[in-house]
Amino acid sequence: MRVLVFEVRGRPYALPADVIRHVDDVAEVTPLPFVPRYVDGLVALGGRVLPQIDLGALLMLPGETQGEGQLVVLAVGDTECALRVGATWRMLRVDETDIASVETLDDNGDLGLDGDGHRERLAGVFRYQDQSVFLLRPERIGLDGVAAGSFGQRSPSVVLGEMEVGDTAALRRAREEVISTLAVIVGGERYAFPLLRVLEVYVDRALTPLPDAPDCVAGISVLRGQPRLVISLARLLGVPADGAGASMVAATARGLPVVFRCDALLGIRRFPISRREATSEPAAGIDSFLIGADGTVTILLELDGLISESSFRRLRAFLPRIRDGADLSVLVPEKERRMLLVRMGSETCAIDIGRIERVANYSPPTGLPQAIGLRVGMTEIGGRVLPVADLGLAFGAALGDRAGAYVVVRTDRSDAFGLWALAVEAVERLVRVPEASILGASAHAGVSGGALSGRLLCGVGRVGNRLVNILDVNVLEDEEGVSEDAGATRELVAS
Repeated sequence: MRVLVFEVRGRPYALPADVIRHVDDVAEVTPLPFVPRYVDGLVALGGRVLPQIDLGALLMLPGETQGEGQLVVLAVGDTECALRVGATWRMLRVDETDIASVETLDDNGDLGLDGDGHRERLAGVFRYQDQSVFLLRPERIGLDGVAAGSFGQRSPSVVLGEMEVGDTAALRRAREEVISTLAVIVGGERYAFPLLRVLEVYVDRALTPLPDAPDCVAGISVLRGQPRLVISLARLLGVPADGAGASMVAATARGLPVVFRCDALLGIRRFPISRREATSEPAAGIDSFLIGADGTVTILLELDGLISESSFRRLRAFLPRIRDGADLSVLVPEKERRMLLVRMGSETCAIDIGRIERVANYSPPTGLPQAIGLRVGMTEIGGRVLPVADLGLAFGAALGDRAGAYVVVRTDRSDAFGLWALAVEAVERLVRVPEASILGASAHAGVSGGALSGRLLCGVGRVGNRLVNILDVNVLEDEEGVSEDAGATRELVAS
């Protein structure tokens, strides 16, 4: 068995080589709210956006990763992630007969950690340079292992708590010993939702008023195409609210799918059960008090108690097309397309992630005697000479010096020449666009830039409250004369 040996917080570990895509230097990471501590955020590697996991934190090792470290890109099944480790040592071959069973490890000696969570992520141990190297089980390290397949089951704005639904003994104990909550600010005070009751969070600054609704109803919010009744948590609690509050927490109360409006979100907070104090007198909607390490008090909400029986009957009448608590359409996943957002000035476009080969730094292309369609020249990326299409021309003005990146895309062309380098001003982020929100090409009737530009922008989609242009990269090969000339140019360069 070939394995890659690397260091994690001063300890040597290894993974089978056949599950490792590549090793990369650390890159800028985009933090994510409301995720477990071992998830650093999202990182872009080779044009792919991957979740980055601090392996030391996942394994609950003491100390911190020394220095910047490196990233080991792990591919297990259909998922990939980047593991942040201290440093990689070398690739070596280990005879399977030299790998000792995990059962032979001593928790207080060889293993050195108290807990089955670490042990069950190990496939065995072997000796290398007079050290014990722990061989990890890939299926318990990648996202499938730590998230129990929760990704992709639904598509909330921000998934909360889902990555904690592992079945390891360590996670089971963690759930028994702590209270996981989503902390918010309402009227200057700290409140907390039980994390398991929260479906998702998002921001909406444009609520639709609802005439004749109960006073606690702030209005209607459209969440992924579905109307949701928004209840002011401040009005329910009888406290003054910040009028600019736009933080929404989607949850269920008495079986109703509702959204609670708060002044601000503080994020996930975990409290030991020993820091929980009961209220001296029962109060509607208040479960208990949670005392933080710094002495701050957070009020834990009891969602079903927040809404009285009489309010419950009135609120049901204002829920559009929802007749009973079992109709939780918020849980029904929509068909979506994963896309990369790119920007050209004030215009934003979306490209199917399956079309993207990589993202590269921009350098001025080698010009051509005559531009054809959007093509303005040729450039070399990754040892290949590619035609360059300036997406700014699709909106009437070339990007020129304003271009900041190339997005290398692949068309359906069957021969070896199916790659194009799209010059864009900036690459924004990876998103999921609901298919139901995508409108046809008729929306682009007024787009300037010629027939090719107009057909390239094949529709518009919605990302949150924002409209984006959907690109059909195959049109790059469709313009009369473009396909043949591009192929001839590349064949000439290659020869």
